[in-house]
Amino acid sequence: MKGNKKLAERSNFLIVGIGASAGGLEAFTEIIAQIPKNLPIALIFVQHLAPHQKSYSLKILAQHSQLPMVEIINKTLVEPGKIYIAPSSASVKLKNGTLYLTPKKTPLGNSQLIDTFFESLAEDQKSQAIAVVLSGHVSDGTLGLKAVQKQSGLTIVQNPDSAKTPGMPSHAISQGVVHLVLTPRQIGAKLSEIGHDPRLIKSAKKSQTTPKTHSLSDSDTHLESIFGLLKNQFQADFSHYKLTTLKRRIDRRMSIQKKATEAEYAEFLLHHPQEVKALFDDLLIKVTEFFRDKKSYTALKKKVLTN
Repeated sequence: MKGNKKLAERSNFLIVGIGASAGGLEAFTEIIAQIPKNLPIALIFVQHLAPHQKSYSLKILAQHSQLPMVEIINKTLVEPGKIYIAPSSASVKLKNGTLYLTPKKTPLGNSQLIDTFFESLAEDQKSQAIAVVLSGHVSDGTLGLKAVQKQSGLTIVQNPDSAKTPGMPSHAISQGVVHLVLTPRQIGAKLSEIGHDPRLIKSAKKSQTTPKTHSLSDSDTHLESIFGLLKNQFQADFSHYKLTTLKRRIDRRMSIQKKATEAEYAEFLLHHPQEVKALFDDLLIKVTEFFRDKKSYTALKKKVLTN
């Protein structure tokens, strides 16, 4: 009964996981500055840190937050209206609304620290999970965002153009696991909005996924150029695919290459064949796992196409 009571209490507010590495502290500071006092939401900040950075992070963040800051200890029950900071000495998991710590394997921490936490967040919060990836190196966070997305939660990354180190958000964008790409200030504003009305999670996801049109119009000349380059290089015609999906993935590549318009990106593609290949790969990713599954093809060949 006690565990069920905790679950009931937990359903009354949202838990937001925020992961970062290099440059992430600055971005997180901007986010929490936008979060008002007594907002029924809990933020859990997990960052790749060296041990000596622990107290520095708490001291800096407390100066910018209207919500109380809590350094996580083992078996910390998450409550609304608080910001929880993971210690530099441990990795974090969430289960039944409670945070559990595990000692890090090395002084610099586990390489997938954020993925580990986001995956536990997705499992615990299901469609109420919100995961945010900020500035940082390499790809940690992408798999965790994918887990949140599978549970119909909301995924957000910092706009790479605003990130001190754009590796983590750029990688997540390239893998198609992101609903919203925002600056830190915009992230803070969005979380405040959703915290007051959790139903807005659905509209935030729909804003990136609701189809508007399925075919090219006369004004889409630059898209036609992009599709022409893809067709010439890979003999693949994307002109009849769902246009909103294609545009979303083209926008991600534009963000990575820092191109503001489709015209600039089309010109960039013309002189950079390797980017055409990267775009081609992005457009095909996650269409279906079956066509990338060698076992499925082998079974199809043996059992169906034997004659």
